[in-house]
Amino acid sequence: MNNSINLIYAYDLINKSQGKIFTCKYIKKDNTERIINCRLQIKKGINGKGLKYNPLQKGLIPVYDMHKQGFRMLNLMTLKELTINNQKFVVNS
Repeated sequence: MNNSINLIYAYDLINKSQGKIFTCKYIKKDNTERIINCRLQIKKGINGKGLKYNPLQKGLIPVYDMHKQGFRMLNLMTLKELTINNQKFVVNS
């Protein structure tokens, strides 16, 4: 059974993931669908300079892609599905 959640609750679940791996399905900037296994709280590859903008103001969350082993931006505005803590959620925008 799929649970339906809103963007605010999805962001809250992601933010409280405590470094655990989660899966998201979202639409990329080029309008293609992407499924990503990712996590937060990765320190590898960080140079201490930070970003030149606040990604949350643009509806983005910086995550670490476990498959491609690099940082990616997860677009909250196009988030379709979230699987976290063995629960699958459908995200309503």
